[in-house]
Amino acid sequence: MKERFVDLHLHTRYSDGMDDPRSVVRNVKMKGIEVFAITDHDTMRGYEEAYDEAQEWGIEIIPGVEISTKKYHILGLGVDHKHRDFRDFLMHIQRLQEKTCEQRIEVLNAHGIPLTMERVVKYSPNSRLGKYNLLIAMIRDKKIMESIDLKNPHESPDEIFRRYIRKGTGQIGRAHV
Repeated sequence: MKERFVDLHLHTRYSDGMDDPRSVVRNVKMKGIEVFAITDHDTMRGYEEAYDEAQEWGIEIIPGVEISTKKYHILGLGVDHKHRDFRDFLMHIQRLQEKTCEQRIEVLNAHGIPLTMERVVKYSPNSRLGKYNLLIAMIRDKKIMESIDLKNPHESPDEIFRRYIRKGTGQIGRAHV
């Protein structure tokens, strides 16, 4: 039996990844992966854009998604991405996630971080919005970084995430958002 290289948990810019779906496919090919799944949070856009590219490169792509819940992320593989009820469900989850982001922004504002939903969308225009997108907006926005540097100079993005965003740690974690 031939050994095959597989990666069943990849994200694109539609979630909390940085690359467009076609670039993910090319990167997968260059790494020697033969079977993969794009499992963006709460959306199938990455998979749908990557499908044709994967066919051109001769790589097997499995439809996948990472569904966000209040406590867990549930990885779905081999899902029926065309099923209307499933697509409606994902849209519902995205709306709930957007409301959660708005709540997190309110808590950040209460702690002196001048983040707005408009800034988050500016830096992640096509993405399903989540904690990672808040971090991206915070570290890319000069005004916000100046505010953070006044309180905690020279923090890395990882330290900013731990202090302000990750649940269970830092100021935001204690707010239970």
